[in-house]
Amino acid sequence: MDLKQYQYKRMLEERIGHNYQYPTNEQQIKNDSLGYVHHEFVDRKGLKSMETRNEETAKEIVINYRGKGFFSRIVCYPNNIIGAKYFSVIYRKKP
Repeated sequence: MDLKQYQYKRMLEERIGHNYQYPTNEQQIKNDSLGYVHHEFVDRKGLKSMETRNEETAKEIVINYRGKGFFSRIVCYPNNIIGAKYFSVIYRKKP
């Protein structure tokens, strides 16, 4: 196996469980037209937000929505700060 194949295989292994949609404006418009709604997160102070920095919280919410008969996924919004990611959960009722 040459180096490029090895690097590609390792990249895929590292993404397992962390493969999220990074929406562009067009994708965001498409999600809205399909009827997806953003989940509102509530922090410890009671403030509402459309995003969280906690990946595990977002995963738990997706599992919860899927268990209730919704399509649900995590979308990730990278930040200008290197390595900072903000996770948002979108969902819609299954037909």
